[in-house]
Amino acid sequence: MKKMISLVFIAFLSINAFAQDDMMEEETPKTDDVRLGVNIGTTSGDEMSRDRFSTNFTVDFTYLLPVTSNLKVGGHLAYTRLAINDNKTISTEFDEGFLSFSGTFRLYNDSGKFFIGSDFGYGYGLEDGGFLYRPRVGFQISECSGLNISYIDLNDTVKYNAVTIGYEFIF
Repeated sequence: MKKMISLVFIAFLSINAFAQDDMMEEETPKTDDVRLGVNIGTTSGDEMSRDRFSTNFTVDFTYLLPVTSNLKVGGHLAYTRLAINDNKTISTEFDEGFLSFSGTFRLYNDSGKFFIGSDFGYGYGLEDGGFLYRPRVGFQISECSGLNISYIDLNDTVKYNAVTIGYEFIF
């Protein structure tokens, strides 16, 4: 009888140990992301910046580390070129730009396809540089690409606001 109780006890402990192992695997967040994006947008917001600039083109690099299965944080580096406003429909003469360094976070839904997030940092280049805030919403198309819409707010001596749409390559 003692042998039978001992075997049942050992079997129970083994099952419990495997259940804990499976639970740990599910809670482990996904791997880190490296993203390279291209964005195009139009100037919005302040009338002075709309009179001065028309469109923008941005190339950005993002590195995200998982904190939980739905939250990733990391760093963001972007270079934005601004087209001057010459009262044409689309200007191709880019005369100014700025470089931005920021921290970023993204909060994903349970399926991992949709996210909301933001970048907070510093944009340098229009005049002296200033605080940059960039909220964004996105959708992951496949394992290696996604779309996002963002709003750029740079508070420099020249205030700049823009709405952009972008495509990301995920590595």
